[in-house]
Amino acid sequence: MPKQSMKLPLTSLMPVVKAWWPALLYMAAIFILSAQSKLPELPGPILSWDKSLHLIAYLGLGFVLFRAVSLTPLLGPGLYPQSLLVGALYGASDELHQRFVPGRTMDFFDWLADVMGLALALLIIGIIKNRRANGGK
Repeated sequence: MPKQSMKLPLTSLMPVVKAWWPALLYMAAIFILSAQSKLPELPGPILSWDKSLHLIAYLGLGFVLFRAVSLTPLLGPGLYPQSLLVGALYGASDELHQRFVPGRTMDFFDWLADVMGLALALLIIGIIKNRRANGGK
């Protein structure tokens, strides 16, 4: 009996690559920034600029993750929870990574700001999708 190859054709991986490359590139940028011992501080009256940066960064990640999960769902239905879960796990791994970077610390409240940014992105996506489904109302 001939031996069957277990290799996947490259063409079957292309939709996954096309769906996920923006999210993976965005995550790589977050990783690179997290590896810096000190990020430049911006002046301003914002209560906690650090937490705001986390929220803004993960707001963007939420958009690209939702796109990726929409194109290639990981677990079946439930695009919003999947996107939130992937982003929250990545945020936790990012905080753990910062624990090993000189001058940086692992902070639960940074992770919470990450999750809030993800949730805000998903809320915005949900509102936009709902309005489109209702003819813009």
